[in-house]
Amino acid sequence: GILVGGPVPTKDEFLDNNYLATQMQEKVIGRIDVGDTDESGLKELVEKAQDLLASQEIIAEKKLLEKFFETLGEKPDFVVYKIDEIKKVLDFGAVDTLLLSKNFDKTKAREFKNKANEMGTKVEIVSVDTEEGKQFEQLSGVGAILRYKV
Repeated sequence: GILVGGPVPTKDEFLDNNYLATQMQEKVIGRIDVGDTDESGLKELVEKAQDLLASQEIIAEKKLLEKFFETLGEKPDFVVYKIDEIKKVLDFGAVDTLLLSKNFDKTKAREFKNKANEMGTKVEIVSVDTEEGKQFEQLSGVGAILRYKV
């Protein structure tokens, strides 16, 4: 996403007069009023955007977990969530995305991350700040979306 910050008339004029290409305009996630246009204004923009950026992160996390649970329901052969099975599919290189709850055992998480990195697997850490995150943690706190059926 793109954040646009600046004094009220400047940033609004910039966005309203289509100075950005259409593809770029579609990625604007916020307009934020800041007083300065120098480095201190940039710092102010980052500070004011914290809640907006956090909500973007939560949305992405929710979508990821929704994909996990949908795949579990529709194609259960392409999802693994038991620790022993995770080890096996990681060794085979079958894991596309490894999901780890922030509350998952740190030693095992490190072991899984190292193996995933060796195999070119994406690793995503999910919080328990959402209902999906809590549900995932209760399931096992670890899960894998597979590239192919094992």
